[in-house]
Amino acid sequence: SIRYCGHVKSRKDMSVLYKAADVTLCTTLADGGPMMLSESLCNGTPVIAFDRCISLDLIRDGKTGYLIEDLSSMDMAGALSRILFIDNLKEMEEHSRAAYLEHHAEEAVLDQWEQVLKELKI
Repeated sequence: SIRYCGHVKSRKDMSVLYKAADVTLCTTLADGGPMMLSESLCNGTPVIAFDRCISLDLIRDGKTGYLIEDLSSMDMAGALSRILFIDNLKEMEEHSRAAYLEHHAEEAVLDQWEQVLKELKI
């Protein structure tokens, strides 16, 4: 079922809603983040998103959600059906949290910055 929760006023309330959701659908096409992907995965919620932006770094197709190619809304609907009715949701929740921690770990972030600086020859 779908429940509209209105404007969420705090990060704590947002976290509760992410945990309550079975899946996050991200239809963003061009965004520097979006943060909702990280926040969803942090709270153990698998994500379905187009293969753009940070989704390519965070989503492990079939493990933490699904990457949708060619902006296909039909493929997005199929992925949603798989998560809700076929996949092992509990296992995806565990993988989602682990992927978040792996990507946002201090060492990983430092390594990424070192790589950028190396490429810029700074």
